Amino acid sequence: MGVIDFVFSTMKDFGFTICTLSFRRNLKNLLVRRKLGQATAALKDALNTKGLKFDVDEGGGAFYGPKIDIN
Repeated sequence: MGVIDFVFSTMKDFGFTICTLSFRRNLKNLLVRRKLGQATAALKDALNTKGLKFDVDEGGGAFYGPKIDIN
């Protein structure tokens, strides 16, 4: 969560304040889908723990997994 603190505080200095949680749901492999679901839940929990408001982009995740974008 230290990374979220650092990046968000730095980006906030430049006017970027909107967080987006991006992930993919249309994966066919059950094991991959389960692992990415766990990763998505961990990112969502980190954002909620920090009290950051965020939008959800269900389909905007990268090929390697979910991500947090700060816009």
